[in-house]
This record gives sequence, structure tokens and C-alpha cells, in this order.
Amino acid sequence: MSGSKSNRILSILLVDDNPNMLKIVRDILEKQLNASVDLANTGGVALSKLKEGCYDLMITDLVMPDMDGESLIRSVRSGQVTKAEKMATMPIIILSAGYVQERTQLNVYFVSKVNLENLPGYIDYILSEDD
Repeated sequence: MSGSKSNRILSILLVDDNPNMLKIVRDILEKQLNASVDLANTGGVALSKLKEGCYDLMITDLVMPDMDGESLIRSVRSGQVTKAEKMATMPIIILSAGYVQERTQLNVYFVSKVNLENLPGYIDYILSEDD
């Protein structure tokens, strides 16, 4: 992370059913944050990956065919996906088509797909809040 206190590699789960969006966002995160990005093209695949691994952050789309982003987030926040407490409270970014940036009671952030170039800085900001 560009502004982090640690030099460790950031682990991010990226969830979107659009292969072009997965590629664009993954490239941004890998190049600008030197992050390790794991891809999931459905909410179900994301849940499986969350059961297997531990992530610092999840970025998800809201509209997906098998499970929408809201259902995915509720599953993560319920603690039923994994026993690791960190996973139930990890920051989650929702990539939305509209321009909304707010933090909700579920520790969810909204970032516009139109402003993807700002995503790395926004991730630094979000993770520095949790330190």
C-alpha cells in the first residue's frame, strides 16, 4: 500500500461477474498497490474463496446473477462464512455505477466505477482507518 506502515502484500478478494471489470480493477490494484488479487466471478465463488483464505479487503459488485452483492456482504458479516473474526469485520468496497461514497454500519464503502483511478488511494484511506 502506498501509505501503509507495513510493507506486507495486501490480499484482496475482487468479486464481479463482468470479466472486463475484473481485469481492469485487478490491473490497477496489482500495479498501484502491489496487491495480491484473488478473483471471483460470482457471489458463490466468493463465499468458497472466503472459506479457504483470509483477505484484508473485499471489493464487490452489487448486481450479479447468482447472488447479489448485498446478500454476499450479509453472509460475510454474519460470521457464517468463516470462523476468523477478522473476516467478519474486514472492510468491503462496493463498486457502484453511481457516485456514492459513504461508510455504513456494516463497514461497507461505496466507490463509483467511473472513478477507478482513485481506488488505490481510497483503499489506503480505508485501511488506515482500521489501524
